[in-house]
Amino acid sequence: MLVAYISPRIFALSTSPSPSTISQERHTFYKSRAAAAVNAHGLSRTVFLKFFATKAINSKGFKYNGANTCYQYARKNHLSDLQIIPQINDGELHFEGEIAYLNVFNTKLSVREYLQCWADAQKAHSGNGAALMPIVSASVPANNEVAFNTARDTLAWAKSAGRKTMSILPNPDAGRIINTQCTLWTYQSGSVKAARFDESARKAKLAFVEIAKPDYVVLDLMGDLGNRRWIGDFSSYIIYLC
Repeated sequence: MLVAYISPRIFALSTSPSPSTISQERHTFYKSRAAAAVNAHGLSRTVFLKFFATKAINSKGFKYNGANTCYQYARKNHLSDLQIIPQINDGELHFEGEIAYLNVFNTKLSVREYLQCWADAQKAHSGNGAALMPIVSASVPANNEVAFNTARDTLAWAKSAGRKTMSILPNPDAGRIINTQCTLWTYQSGSVKAARFDESARKAKLAFVEIAKPDYVVLDLMGDLGNRRWIGDFSSYIIYLC
């Protein structure tokens, strides 16, 4: 199974049985472009499109009308009959007190309503242009109880709806020790430096995984994009940790 990770840049992920990053494109993209590539190569049965639930889709031209909205979005953005993995995290959420919601399809939806939209579209139009949603992903930040509870509820919904669950752990610091200093690798051939993950965020995500026990856990791998080098095996991986 291959997973294309849809964020502000494209990450190709391979899962066998758990995902790992193997490549990263340099350009900003639209999710429909990634979906079109999957279709063009006839990979709809083996590639899953994982994307930020709201930021990776352009829903401005769609007014929410239940399942038909997600069905029409899939048809117009090359997602028909493709397998999708919506990703819910704090960056997708908006908060009103103890309530978290998504700004999408020109309205406010709870996470459950958003996921139900995709699920109902699949149920009503499977094999006739709907996107397929076999997996739902959620992750948490540090020190945000509402986001934590929302992520936990997201995966609870997925399990109750017969979907597999997924979460994400941040990668360790990507770089190597040079003259006693940690020299970070970069994401885009020197233009954007890799940032160290906050230890509290790392611990929060690990704690969430231990509590939620998702079916899949995504771990980033280390890569030196400028020199076209990626490390996939753990023994080599730990050598370069700062």
